[in-house]
Amino acid sequence: LRPLVDDWRGHGTVYNASPVLNRVVYDKGAWILHMLRGRLGDADFFDLLMDWANDASRKFGTVTNEDFIVHASTYSDHDLHAFFDPYLHTQESPRLVFSPQVGDGPNGVDTQLTVTLSQVQATLFDNIYPIRVATSGGVETVRMRVAAESVTETFDLQNAITTVELDPQEWVVWLPADAPVTYEGLVSAYPNPAFSYVTIAYRLESAAPVILRIYDVRGRELYRRDLGVVTPPVNPDEPAEFGWNLAERNGGRVASGVYWATVEIDGNRTVGKFTVVH
Repeated sequence: LRPLVDDWRGHGTVYNASPVLNRVVYDKGAWILHMLRGRLGDADFFDLLMDWANDASRKFGTVTNEDFIVHASTYSDHDLHAFFDPYLHTQESPRLVFSPQVGDGPNGVDTQLTVTLSQVQATLFDNIYPIRVATSGGVETVRMRVAAESVTETFDLQNAITTVELDPQEWVVWLPADAPVTYEGLVSAYPNPAFSYVTIAYRLESAAPVILRIYDVRGRELYRRDLGVVTPPVNPDEPAEFGWNLAERNGGRVASGVYWATVEIDGNRTVGKFTVVH
């Protein structure tokens, strides 16, 4: 199944997910490993995992993401930091323009494939994309590494090309460049740290039902407020806001610590973290 990119957006990064038990940690973390498997191939990927789990220097010890990236890079012909880092540290996904062109090549009519893959998002990703090419002689898969803003490669096939598909088995997390982007959701929680109150600022594209929730580090819901249908501010550049006095449902004030605010707009949730200091 296509990774649920829309469910990850607005939920923090894998490094700093909000709140701690959500799809970013479990789904996106798993998809990163899934992409690594597709990138390395089954043999190297499972050897990597076996070595990682059984190496005496790591058993019963403490490891970091950096340790794993360095280890994984030994199974690749290039350093893998540029692959891992954007998926771990940002909430972006690659947004691609896929431009295949079929022409005559040294093997005959329609046997040459020229592909341009361009990234249009702010952060550049380093991915290897499988491209399925159906020809008159069967199906072939070619692979393109895209680590720059735009990459063009030419492939000479043995038979005439009939169809070309980018990543049809959904090995890589990416979006088409023209996929709709929503700007609704939580913008900030301020002041941060909060002392006596916190203001939750969120953006609306149109009037919609809004529910605000506050969670602690254990994932307990401490506060819930159904705001009903909220109309966006007259100035579209200004977020809507709601102030919370740091009181739980029972009336007591929350202790100093880290908390998460979630804003649910018409069923779509975004999350942000803030700190309370007394």
